[in-house]
Amino acid sequence: MDKTLSKVVFLYVKDNSSKIKTLTQSTTQLFSQKKRLLILTPSPESLHYIDDLLWKYPKDSFLPHSIVDTESTALIALSDRADKNWNQATHLFNLNPAIPPLAFTFECIYEFFDQTSPEKQRYSEAKMEQYSTHQIPLEKWFE
Repeated sequence: MDKTLSKVVFLYVKDNSSKIKTLTQSTTQLFSQKKRLLILTPSPESLHYIDDLLWKYPKDSFLPHSIVDTESTALIALSDRADKNWNQATHLFNLNPAIPPLAFTFECIYEFFDQTSPEKQRYSEAKMEQYSTHQIPLEKWFE
């Protein structure tokens, strides 16, 4: 499935609570718009953390989703394997420190501009630079 990456949205976060809030709000918004979303995590541990989070938030509800490593029809899919768009998503929430090779097959990518540590901020700056090099339009959202 070839798509053209139309934009990358950098979501500025300064602490872990803003990461949780931003991730759940963005996911909820995409879910309400019936947009397919793939959330890529850097490890099995973070995958299970996000899985738990989406079952608990928002507090008065939950976000139905699936952990996937095979083809899926889930509207929201989570994976720690960045080698395939498992649910044919149009949107990607990339939680990895690097841009996955399949990133350029999505219509829109969400990235944290992570200011929780100097190292994470450097990763975020490097990703922003890489997207700019590919002349992908960038949006910056501040909390």
